[in-house]
Amino acid sequence: MLYDSFDASGTYPCDRHPLIDLDPADWCWATWRKRPQLVRPEPQPFELEVAIAKLKKVKRLKSRHWQWEACEIPVSMSIEEAFFWYEAITKAHHFDRVRDLVKHCETVKHCETEPLATPVEIAEIQEWFTLVESNYAPAQMTFILSYFLSIEQLLDKLTEHRQYQLFVGFRQHILPYLNETKFEAIKTYIRANWEPQRFYFRPHLSALLGIHDWLEALVAKWKPERSYAAFDRNFRLEVIFGLESADLVVHHVRRLRLRLGTAEQVRAWLAHTELTALELVTESIAALNSNKEVSNAAEMFDVLTLIRSPIVAPQILALVQRSRIRDRAQQWLEENLELSIAGLLPLTIQKHPLRETAIAWLRMMQRQGFGNLIREKMNDEYQQIELLIFDAPQREELGKTPKWFKAIVDAAPKLEPLDWVKVSDLPAIVVGDTRLSTTHHQAILNLLQADPDNCSSILRQHTNADSLSQFVWQLYEQWSLKKPKGRADWVVLALGRLGDDEILLKLADLIRAWCKASKHQLATSGIAALTLHASETAIYQLMQFAYPPISRLIRPEQALDEIAKARNLSRRQLEDCAMREVLERHCTTIANSGSPRKRRPKTHQTQLSKTQLKQFLTLQSLRFEQQMIHRAAYTVAEFQSFVFHPIVRPMAQSLIWQAESTCFRIAEDGTLADSSDMPVELPSEADIYLPHPLEMPDQSTWAELLSDYELIPPFAQVNRPIYSVSTQEQDATIVTRFADRGVFTVNLTQSLMKLGWTETYIGRGHWRGYCKRFRADHTAAILSVSEMPREHGYQRIDRIFFVANDWDGRRVPTERDRIPLTTVSPLVFSEVLREIDHLTHRSKKRHA
Repeated sequence: MLYDSFDASGTYPCDRHPLIDLDPADWCWATWRKRPQLVRPEPQPFELEVAIAKLKKVKRLKSRHWQWEACEIPVSMSIEEAFFWYEAITKAHHFDRVRDLVKHCETVKHCETEPLATPVEIAEIQEWFTLVESNYAPAQMTFILSYFLSIEQLLDKLTEHRQYQLFVGFRQHILPYLNETKFEAIKTYIRANWEPQRFYFRPHLSALLGIHDWLEALVAKWKPERSYAAFDRNFRLEVIFGLESADLVVHHVRRLRLRLGTAEQVRAWLAHTELTALELVTESIAALNSNKEVSNAAEMFDVLTLIRSPIVAPQILALVQRSRIRDRAQQWLEENLELSIAGLLPLTIQKHPLRETAIAWLRMMQRQGFGNLIREKMNDEYQQIELLIFDAPQREELGKTPKWFKAIVDAAPKLEPLDWVKVSDLPAIVVGDTRLSTTHHQAILNLLQADPDNCSSILRQHTNADSLSQFVWQLYEQWSLKKPKGRADWVVLALGRLGDDEILLKLADLIRAWCKASKHQLATSGIAALTLHASETAIYQLMQFAYPPISRLIRPEQALDEIAKARNLSRRQLEDCAMREVLERHCTTIANSGSPRKRRPKTHQTQLSKTQLKQFLTLQSLRFEQQMIHRAAYTVAEFQSFVFHPIVRPMAQSLIWQAESTCFRIAEDGTLADSSDMPVELPSEADIYLPHPLEMPDQSTWAELLSDYELIPPFAQVNRPIYSVSTQEQDATIVTRFADRGVFTVNLTQSLMKLGWTETYIGRGHWRGYCKRFRADHTAAILSVSEMPREHGYQRIDRIFFVANDWDGRRVPTERDRIPLTTVSPLVFSEVLREIDHLTHRSKKRHA
């Protein structure tokens, strides 16, 4: 019964990776490896006084359970000490105070006989297993019980009662010390005495003994779930960790979309996959975002740092960006410079999501004096990125403060230095052949908080634009690493005030990530930064957020209206300018070749990539549809310069256009033709727009013509459904024809937002509605929904009505505000009802 009967007689090296510093017992998770066989250290002689001193450290919790971790129970002990701890742990539930338990253990007569003459009855052990307190026993209890039970009896008890900590004890304190003969005997005993169905409900032994055929049959039946409770996730992972190869483990974890949740599971994952699947560890740590999970994330990170290889550096850099333990990750990178530099340098010459972040980190290390170490790790293939990491020869520092800068510095208030900014690490701002000093940089940081508009205007006028962009981006990266408390929206706004077009593209990616992570305050600041820059690149990014709206809590369309008003342009003219700028900057080669399918360079500076071209065409399709609804017109010059562009023209050829009372289409040769295919001449002063079917003569003729030419429009124009006021609604101001239809609550706001509706709450949420404005017709459509779901997951659309466009949205519309349905523009009425009918019909189909 004593462990000597099944301990290994010598130490055998296990099959382990030399660059992963896991404990020998951790490699037992991978049952397909050669098992470690360790020699247990000799037990120390039992001294009652020492054991009592350790016992006094136990803690009694408010839940009436005992916390044994502080007792420092040894993993190797004599029979007398084993009996002492057995008596303390199994009898603790009889006492309310630690001193009473200590007194009991002092008076117990301890076993001094040989192990085979055990003083413990099997029935007594069985009774203890049935107690709730056994769930809180320390892991060493498994080893203690091995003095009084055979290994087979012990496994039967463990699987019968399923105390997790005791399984941990079996893996840590017994399994690594088993000799091969006893290990195989245990597996033979299980196969002979257990049925597979019984084994399936004892998940923890599956990861320890590796009965592979039983495990594969069980895992193959599992299907992926949207989310997992912690117990269910742990159950599945620990069964999967017992499979017979690393490939099977990776396959099923990915198939079931499982994430690691504890440090032990990270150890098991590394024991199986070694260095080949570290991304799952990074994803799992980054997913632990709540305050309660930070300590767990830190423990998992500590296991990840047991890898002594450069391959772990990119994963830790990702945690710097995405996790709540970014400070610990940044500290590891700085303390392990050789590994960090060797691991991050390859990212700088690859198309990798962390490329820019790796370059920025290496540049920061170079400025801190580690340039020689970086050069040692570089070879010939890194020549192209050397200029990105290493600063140009240091310019002479500007001595006196320039007159153009002194005036605003003197007027600015004196602010406390920011504790999260290391000013010496910020790139120097270049002025002519000189550079500003650190003192000047600190003054600029103060001005960006106190007088940002004046400061940014003067800096743009007198300093080098590239150095200014590098300065402000490095400032943002320092802020993103530290995430200081308090509002720091001025940092995001500075990206728009001082950044160039490359910074704007990075900012747009950040806004998408912030919206996805529900960081709407940062996303709103990002939209404001794009508005401040107001270049064509900024406008184009705002358009991508507005068609369709990226979030209901940010307003990119308002930013576009604000820029258009400042430039004295219409919204359509402003957007056309931005789209034309994109075409002129990126699509020169495509325009000359006449085919967007020919091979294009991958760099976005010279040409649109395949993804960017698809985004451009999708955006323009949405714009054309909105122009039809809102009657946005082109002049002849604008029509010929924009619509006839080789990228836009194929889409425009499938649409019907109208000038004055004449409808026409764009033929394949670039000429204009009517419904009879006769040439059309445009009057020089004509306004050209996309007609709605309500305004289109010969609608059936045009539909037949497009079908004959096999032209497929990007949206429904000729065949667009038309809705009109019914006979029952002639004298009404409210549309109630959809009152008997329900809409999925989850999809309602998101679907309406994509169609251009905005959510409105009035009177602290007592009235909820949605509004869509038609400025060309001076009308706003209001949609009112029920306050409570009509049935589970559904809401009812109570009514639809129309008000004048000057309704401010701050009060509930009254009967006086409503416009009679017969006086509403037929186009507006048709479009509103078309959208609601499509929305409710789709929900009805899903429900069915």
